[in-house]
Amino acid sequence: MTAKSVRPFARRRPVVLIGPASALAPWKKYLGRTPIPVSPDKIAELSGPRARGLYGIDPDAGGFELRPGRMSRGAARVAIRSFELAVQLMKKNQGRFALVTAPVSKESCL
Repeated sequence: MTAKSVRPFARRRPVVLIGPASALAPWKKYLGRTPIPVSPDKIAELSGPRARGLYGIDPDAGGFELRPGRMSRGAARVAIRSFELAVQLMKKNQGRFALVTAPVSKESCL
C-alpha cells in the first residue's frame, strides 16, 4: 500500500504527495498525519534536514469526487494533472527529487 510506505521516508526527508486533499484524507491513519499544504513554487525550498515531513500539493482539478474503485473522468483529469505537475517539478528541480507513482487506471485516462 502506497500510503503505508510513505511514512518511514517522511521521518528522514521531505515527501510530497500530489493529489486532491479529499483523496488523501481517508489514508490519514496510514500516513500518520495530514500532509502540510505546499505550493509547487515552494518545492525547491524543501531541502536540508529540517525539511523532512509530509507535504501535499492539491492539483486543483476542480470538481473531483472521490469514488474508490470506480473510473471517472474527474479521477482521470486529476491523475493526469497530478502526473503533469510532478513531471514539471522534476524538470525544474533536476536531480533533487525522485518520482514514485501510486497505481493509476490507464484505461480511465484514455
